Amino acid sequence: MDRKLFRGMSGHRLVNRSIVKCLYESYGKRIKNVEQTLVVGMSDTETSALLKIPLNSPIAIVYRTILGAGRSHICESEGRYRGDVVRIDEDITL
Repeated sequence: MDRKLFRGMSGHRLVNRSIVKCLYESYGKRIKNVEQTLVVGMSDTETSALLKIPLNSPIAIVYRTILGAGRSHICESEGRYRGDVVRIDEDITL
């Protein structure tokens, strides 16, 4: 995270909220774009212990890149979520 752009951001705010939501609520005018990639995978030993799920359980891995004006790089993050709590809703217009 670019500390010059986001002074005062601390880890305690991220316990129950995504980095994107925290940054937008505090500094939304500086964020111009968020790129996100979702990958479905299986939990390894560390992820299983942290998420309290059996080894090799399905998980969603989300990679995010937050960009500012002129596509300046602000932040990159990776989130891992239990497969039983992930839901994707899309409106597909033809």
